[in-house]
Amino acid sequence: MYQKKEKNGVRCGICPRRCLIPEGGYGFCGGRLNDGGSIRLAAIPSGGALDPIEKKPLYHFYPGSTIVSVGAEGCNFKCVFCQNWTISQKRAEDEPGRMTPDELVGAAESLRNRGNVGIAYTYNEPSISFEFVLETAAKARDRGLKNVLVTNGFMNAAPQKRLYKHVDAANVDIKSIEDSFYKKYCGARLAPVLRYAERAKSMAHLEITNLVIPGLNSSEEGIDRLASWIKSNLGDDTPLHLSAYFPRYRLKIPPTPPETLESLRLVAKRSLKHVYCGNVRSPEGSATICPGCGRRLIERSGMSTVSNLVRNGFCPFCGASANVVGA
Repeated sequence: MYQKKEKNGVRCGICPRRCLIPEGGYGFCGGRLNDGGSIRLAAIPSGGALDPIEKKPLYHFYPGSTIVSVGAEGCNFKCVFCQNWTISQKRAEDEPGRMTPDELVGAAESLRNRGNVGIAYTYNEPSISFEFVLETAAKARDRGLKNVLVTNGFMNAAPQKRLYKHVDAANVDIKSIEDSFYKKYCGARLAPVLRYAERAKSMAHLEITNLVIPGLNSSEEGIDRLASWIKSNLGDDTPLHLSAYFPRYRLKIPPTPPETLESLRLVAKRSLKHVYCGNVRSPEGSATICPGCGRRLIERSGMSTVSNLVRNGFCPFCGASANVVGA
């Protein structure tokens, strides 16, 4: 996904930055390298983990399962509060031990007996590893594995549509409903992220995350606007995860109080059927409640599902849709 330019330069087409990369140089993301007039990926996963799928977070996609989770270095955002900054804000380098798509798919297949349903491309921004993710996802889909993206949503329409032919679910991080927040704290823009989320909703199961940072994006008015936008553009059954921030990288604001998350969850619930509190212990903010009869359908402890009453995506008591895939 690039165009050759004069003097052996290349124009990358993956994200809205459309970096013009000189020969031997890297794009803004630090993961895509111009090697002799062609893009070569430096951002290739070198390892991973078997995580509960709830950790992505995905609460409505194969609850109680596990998923092989992989990532690399680099990101097309420069968030001053990045929770994974030790890898995302590092320029990718060629190193021994990088996995091939066949090796990754083989490893995922070997873990089916531990509840693994597929591969999650996460930890850093997966779109900067587009060619690797595309090839791996296609091979995984052919072998009956699910593909999950955990992403900032800063990706152009053409590569997104090409990739989503093989994507089953995504969690898109909408960091704020204010463009000024994106410009000041992420070095990016909001509008492309919202367009990405709208496209993703039409192509895969979608959940949204918002990292709540006290004093920056934690106002009731802002969360109400975010929830209203989700309802109007993605549907009121789209799960929203309000996650607690902790001081990381360049931002030293104190952590998000649990009571702040709980109050904002109630604000978002005015518009949305499923709103959760993440990175904190919250019995009310972790359970899936039937939007029809109010019964507790899925109980969670930490990042694990401990009970699940959903049947074929519906409440067994009243028949209402719970918008749960794989249950």
